[in-house]
Amino acid sequence: MIVAAAIASALVLAGCGSKGTPAAGGTASTAVVAGQATTAATTKAKPTCDMAPASLVNSVLGTNVAAAAAQNLGAVVVCRYSPASGSGSVVVRVQTDMSATAFKEGRAISDANGMPTTDLPGFADQAYTNVLKAGTHVTNTVIALKGTTQLIVASPATFAAEMSLEDKLFAAFG
Repeated sequence: MIVAAAIASALVLAGCGSKGTPAAGGTASTAVVAGQATTAATTKAKPTCDMAPASLVNSVLGTNVAAAAAQNLGAVVVCRYSPASGSGSVVVRVQTDMSATAFKEGRAISDANGMPTTDLPGFADQAYTNVLKAGTHVTNTVIALKGTTQLIVASPATFAAEMSLEDKLFAAFG
């Protein structure tokens, strides 16, 4: 449960909707980010968790998760993968209408709210990471923007493994 709460916090701070501004005290299902791009993103297919099946997540991240529970929010989908056994939840969040300005604002909000970020140079158009530790649980998160598509992968896997999954997902979104 600690990992799920941590991931939800990270997703709220990164923005989980498609229009507006962050909702004060919002949750992963209600928070949204300003400055969304509306041109190229409107022609993209809506993201689905079918683009990131558990078999792909497990093979790339080295996890053992079951099929995703999807939260579809139009240009945003949040895919939550529960462990098939043991621990090790994974969350994949895809947003296809993210602007560079909103991406930077999301990072600033994360930093300002005690979830420090670290640059991830050379990956996608812009990218950063954060690490959340709760007891013995560690959740690594890679947040990346390529064009108007933002991907967030939060898991117990390494940043390199998360980047590999994001590369595959960016390819799926063309």
